[in-house]
Amino acid sequence: MAERTADIKLLIKHFLTIGSRQVSFSKEAIRLMTEYSWPGNIRELKSVVEDLSLIEGGEITSEDLPEHIRKNKPLQYGQMGSNKLIGTEHINFIKQYGFIKFLMKIECDAGLEVQKLFINDSVGASKFMQVSRAYYYRILQRGRD
Repeated sequence: MAERTADIKLLIKHFLTIGSRQVSFSKEAIRLMTEYSWPGNIRELKSVVEDLSLIEGGEITSEDLPEHIRKNKPLQYGQMGSNKLIGTEHINFIKQYGFIKFLMKIECDAGLEVQKLFINDSVGASKFMQVSRAYYYRILQRGRD
């Protein structure tokens, strides 16, 4: 895809039309996106655009881009290092209680942490988590049970 940088702008525009949010890219963000080599090809580009379209605020700037794109250094398999979200203790939890209980625990823990950020502001908290208020309340209720 590196040899077809002109197509990257068209693909970004196309992938943005698939999502429900209305966002745009700053000129600098577009420049960085077109300069990146995209070793994961179109699938990687689509995934990045979908993730970025979740950002609130309308315009995606260069600061919103993943670090490896900003630095134009493609990620290598296993390069996540300390950024991994799953560690040995999580794997042990899954082994003991199962994957569904693990997902529910992550959801509850996240809900309770977000509640600390948005004290008495369930609207703000549910928007932050990008879930409905009813779902947010269910998360909190499960966390208290």
